[in-house]
Amino acid sequence: MIAAGIALLRPSIEVATTRPEELALEVSRINPQVVISSQSEATSPAPVQAWVKIPIDPAQPAEVLFGGRRRTVSGFTLEALLAIIDEAEQSHPL
Repeated sequence: MIAAGIALLRPSIEVATTRPEELALEVSRINPQVVISSQSEATSPAPVQAWVKIPIDPAQPAEVLFGGRRRTVSGFTLEALLAIIDEAEQSHPL
């Protein structure tokens, strides 16, 4: 559902989905700028520009690691996610 929203609202962005158990392999293969996952960035075999950990429990805050800075965000929205994607694209255009 998140991937579909991003693809619809940011058609110029390449969106890929995978199962959690295949995430590390796909990060290595695709080398994305932004990863959105329920897993932490510690599962990544390679550094990415931005990692957004969206909790399975929506009452919990999201964790955002961007450019080496970490922050937690309560009430995380699709708009907030799109802002991170836009910032990553502006920093390093695809």
